[in-house]
Amino acid sequence: MKILAFDTALNSCSVAVSEEKNILATDSMSMERGQAEALFPMIEKVMKQAKTSYQDIDIIAVTKGPGSFTGIRTGLSAAKAIGMAGDMPVCGVSTTEAVACAVPKNEKKNGCNILVALETKRSDIYFQLFSCNLEPLSKAMAIMPEEIAELILAPAIIVGDGSKRLFQELQKKKLPIELSQASGVPNAVAIAKIASRYKPEEITERPSPLYLRAPTVKI
Repeated sequence: MKILAFDTALNSCSVAVSEEKNILATDSMSMERGQAEALFPMIEKVMKQAKTSYQDIDIIAVTKGPGSFTGIRTGLSAAKAIGMAGDMPVCGVSTTEAVACAVPKNEKKNGCNILVALETKRSDIYFQLFSCNLEPLSKAMAIMPEEIAELILAPAIIVGDGSKRLFQELQKKKLPIELSQASGVPNAVAIAKIASRYKPEEITERPSPLYLRAPTVKI
């Protein structure tokens, strides 16, 4: 089974092609904006490196949020367009799960939980708590850093581009927490890994965006 996975939800753009959990090719770039222009050239580049055509793809996997409104729309629109054109199922993956999935095994000491903290570019943080086996222990939410301390009931490792800010806040409470060395942004390799849990026939609905707040600007 081959999977084409990509992410444009936050401050990067990444693409990967996998086959039976092996990564055939991948590429990523950090960028605050411009994902819409960068995505399809990157897909073509990675597909060429993987020596794969769209006809070979069994599943399209894409991040559905939380993240920037523009980034989420860019990724989902591209995934749905490719999926419809090739009659392929589209698997939506949350950005929080993708970030949690990238935490290295050696950091998961004694089965500690994984706390994902992503920047919202405001005072709050996108937050979700997972077990070391990536089972959700909370819903994804936008929450103030000082409120998260009440939700930490066991040792946890913090990952995400908001992890350092949250770590400083939680240290004040002397909680059993550590910082992960993972990149902290969603990566297409992790997205492909998550999507590989499913068979194409098990994916029956197109993903919807996961928005945790209303847009800043309304017209």
